[in-house]
Amino acid sequence: MQISISLLAMLTGHFIADFVLQWDELAENKAKHCCWLVVHIAVVGLVTWLLLGMGWTWHIVALICIAHFLIDLCKPCVWRVIRELMTCCEPKRDWNRSLLVFLTDQCLHVLAIAAIWWGATHWSGFSISA
Repeated sequence: MQISISLLAMLTGHFIADFVLQWDELAENKAKHCCWLVVHIAVVGLVTWLLLGMGWTWHIVALICIAHFLIDLCKPCVWRVIRELMTCCEPKRDWNRSLLVFLTDQCLHVLAIAAIWWGATHWSGFSISA
């Protein structure tokens, strides 16, 4: 099975923006203040656009940015729901909740990127594959 270079570029852009280029202050404040979230989304968009080759991929990058924004915007709500569902856990097991939120967040990002890539390559007739 061959993986598309464009899909790999999109996923790499996400992981670079979420882990390498997201400093502590940004990570802590993006859930509290929308301007920090916008900065994070701009980084996601720029890195993804650069990795896709800076061509006519702006609409793909825009979709990735919108999906990333919505997922990160909903993350505090997901955290509250998970906290309520896991009330049976001891306070010492708070890391279980944090891990569950983190894994859910990353799965949603990867699924969104895969769906955008699939839609761009199969539905629109537009090829972003290298």
